[in-house]
Amino acid sequence: MGHEPARLPALVVVPRHPGPLIVPPSTAPGARDEIDVGLDDLFGEPVHQKPGVLDAGLATGGISVIVLAEVFYGGGALVWIGGVCLVLGLVLPVRSLWTYFTRKRVSGRYAATLRQGDPLNLTDPATRRACRRLHQDRANRS
Repeated sequence: MGHEPARLPALVVVPRHPGPLIVPPSTAPGARDEIDVGLDDLFGEPVHQKPGVLDAGLATGGISVIVLAEVFYGGGALVWIGGVCLVLGLVLPVRSLWTYFTRKRVSGRYAATLRQGDPLNLTDPATRRACRRLHQDRANRS
């Protein structure tokens, strides 16, 4: 929320009080690092689907197998099998919740920035030139 970067984005916020233009935070997903690429190589590309019946069945079945194994067999390998089913059934729901809360946090920051002033769309070349000129004039006066 400081000074304007060298490249102007498509949208800036003109503050209500005199001051530099405010550049809203990016809503795009972050850059993928080496760990993300390694996980993609190991497990394949991320799945962009919501949890379904299979996930619910795996989680419910895993819990059932763990409980039945403890009650009737006193534990053993069935507990491990139930645990694996439970983990597999919870992967997609947990990932979906994580994505939801991350998007909610990012959109909250974006909305808070927009509330600090009036948004100015810089996709029009004339508006962009005027904004650059204003920024250069301000820099020359400093």
